[in-house]
Amino acid sequence: MFKLLKYELKARNKIIFATCIALILINLFALISFKWGGLMSNSKGLSFSGDVDLNFTSIMSMLVAIIINGVSMIVAIIMAIRILLKDIFSDSGKLLFTLPKNGCTIVGAKLISAAGEFLIYFSIILVFAALHVMKIVKASEAAIGKTLYLMDDLLYIAVIALVGYVFVIVLAYFSIILFRSIAKTKSLATVLAVIAFFALNGAFGAIGRLIKNAMPIYIELQKFTIESTSSASITQTSVTGLLFKIVVAIVLFAVSASIIEKRVEI
Repeated sequence: MFKLLKYELKARNKIIFATCIALILINLFALISFKWGGLMSNSKGLSFSGDVDLNFTSIMSMLVAIIINGVSMIVAIIMAIRILLKDIFSDSGKLLFTLPKNGCTIVGAKLISAAGEFLIYFSIILVFAALHVMKIVKASEAAIGKTLYLMDDLLYIAVIALVGYVFVIVLAYFSIILFRSIAKTKSLATVLAVIAFFALNGAFGAIGRLIKNAMPIYIELQKFTIESTSSASITQTSVTGLLFKIVVAIVLFAVSASIIEKRVEI
C-alpha cells in the first residue's frame, strides 16, 4: 500500500504544490486587502458594524479568492479521474493492474491519495476562512464565544464536503473501471463511462432525496443530538442521506476492486 501511495502522490506532487501556492497567495492577498466591518454581539446574535471598505481592490481580491478556491476543488476531482484514466487506458499504467496486490489495495491507494489532495486544499481554505472570522471579531468575550460556532460550521462543512467528494470519486472510478473492462475500444469505454457517471449520479441523487424526505432525520452537529424535522440548518446533516451515500460508496468501491482483482482485461 505504501509504495502504491508513493506512486499516486508522485503523479500529483507538482499540481498539488502549484495549487497550494496559488491558494495561499490569493487568499493571503484577499485577507490583507478586504476590509471587513466589525462583528458585534447583541441579544439576537452577531451583527456587522458599518465600517466596511468595499473598494475595487477589496471586492476583486475576494472574488478571485472565491473562484480560485472553487477551482482547486475541481482540480482535485480532475486529477483523481485523470490519473485513473492514464493508468487504465495507457500502456504505461497497465503494470499497476498486474501487480500482486488485491483490488481493494489498488483502488484504496487511489482513493486515499485523492482524499488527501482534497483535504490539503480544503485545509488551506478553512485556515484562511478562520483568519477572516478572527479579523472581523471585536475583542468581546460574548462575540468570540459565538464566533466559535461559525468556525465549527466550517469544520462540519469540511466533513460533509469530504463525504460528497469521495462519493463522486468512487462513482467515477466505478464507471471507468466497469466500462473499460467490458467495452472493446478505449473511446467507447470513455463515452459509456461518462454517460454512466452522470446517469448514476442523477439516479442516486433522486433516491437520496426520496430517502431524506421519507425519513427526515437530522443530526445537530454542534450539539450532537438527533432529531426529526422537515427542514435543516447549516449545522444539521441528514443522517439517512449521509448513510445512503456512504453505503453506496462502499458498494461501488467493493465492486470496482472486485473487477480489478479478477484481472479483467484492462
